[in-house]
Amino acid sequence: MLDAPAMLAAAAAAEGHEQFGEGTRAMLEVLVGSLKQDARLAFHGRVHLHGMLMTSLRVRLRLEAARQRDPSIDRPPTRPPLIVCGLPRSGTTLLHRLLALADDARPLLLWELMEPIAGPGPDHRREQADRKLNRLQAFLPVSLDAQHYIRGDLPDEDGHLFKPSLVSSLQYQAPALSWLDRMLRDDLEIGYRNWRALLALLAAPGRRFVLKDPFHARRIGLISSLVPEAMIVRTHRDPAQVVPSFHKLTMTMHAVTCTALDVPAIVAANTRWIESITDACLAPLGGSQGRVIDVDYRAIVRDPVAVARAIHAQFGLAWSDDLEARMRRFVADNGQRKHGDNRYDPDAFGQPAAALRERFADYRRTFGLDVG
Repeated sequence: MLDAPAMLAAAAAAEGHEQFGEGTRAMLEVLVGSLKQDARLAFHGRVHLHGMLMTSLRVRLRLEAARQRDPSIDRPPTRPPLIVCGLPRSGTTLLHRLLALADDARPLLLWELMEPIAGPGPDHRREQADRKLNRLQAFLPVSLDAQHYIRGDLPDEDGHLFKPSLVSSLQYQAPALSWLDRMLRDDLEIGYRNWRALLALLAAPGRRFVLKDPFHARRIGLISSLVPEAMIVRTHRDPAQVVPSFHKLTMTMHAVTCTALDVPAIVAANTRWIESITDACLAPLGGSQGRVIDVDYRAIVRDPVAVARAIHAQFGLAWSDDLEARMRRFVADNGQRKHGDNRYDPDAFGQPAAALRERFADYRRTFGLDVG
C-alpha cells in the first residue's frame, strides 16, 4: 500500500500526466521509507496515510498543470499577507482566528486547505473534509477538541499547502523520524515556492491573506525573499510548557496510526524540532527587520483583542469599533477551556520542567519568558 513507485504511477494515471515537479519523487521515497522503518503502523494507519499522500501527489500534479497554463502564478500575493507563526501551542490559533475576522481578510478554511486545487467534476471537498474529520474523531483515544479545535469551515493552518511538496508538519501523523530529520535540514525553498503558487490560485480579489502555521518561524528569511512585503507575527511561550503539550498533541495522533510508540525517540525528535524554531527566533532577522512583531503568549491570554489591535496599528492595518466588537464576541464564545481541559505533565515524557528551562535558557531570556 505504501509503495512510492506505485503511488506515483497511480496519481499520474488519475491526473493524466506525470510532471510532478522538482523534489517530489525524492521526498516521497524518504517519507515512505521513514514510515516503514520508524513507525509501527496499524492497518488503518496505512490506509489513512496512503489516502493523505495520494491526495498530496494529485494536488502537486494539478499545481504543475496550473503552472503550465499560467506561469504567472509564481508571484507574491497582490496584497501583502499577514502571517502568524511561532512556537506551537503558543496562542497562534486563537490569534489567527481573531485576525481573520477583519473585513478584508482572506483566511483559508480547513476544507479548502485539505485539497487546495479541486479535481474535475462536482466539487465535494467540503463534504469530504467533514467525513474525514468525523472518522478521525471516531478513532482518537481522547477528544482532540481540547488540544486543537478544528472544523471544516474554520480557518486553519496553511501548513496544509506544503503537503504537495511532502514537507508539511501535518504529514507527521505517524513518527516518521528520519523524514523529520531530513525536513529539518532542508532549506524548504521548493516547498515555499509551491506554497506561494498555491496562494496565487486561492487569492480573492480585494482581500488580504491572513495565514498561520507555527513552523513558518523556521524560515522567515525565505518567506521574506519570496514575499518581500509579508507582515509576520511571532508568538512566544515558555518551552517548558510548549514541549510537553506538543508531545501530547503529536502522540495523540500517533496512537491512532500506530500499534506501538517509541516514546523516548519521539520525545527526542519533537524536542529537536521545537529547538529548531527557538534557534531560528534567536538568529538575526536581517532584511526581515521591521516586518516582524514578537508577541508573548501571556499577553494573548490576558487580552487577545488588545494584541490584535496592536498588530493592526503597527502594520498600519484598518481597525474599527465593529471589528473590535466582533473580536470580543469571538473571545467570549471561545474561551480557553470551552472544549475541555488540556492537561500535560513534562515528567510523563521524561523531561522535567527544570531541564527544559535550562535547555531553552537563551530563548527564554531573549524573549522575557524567564520572568513574570
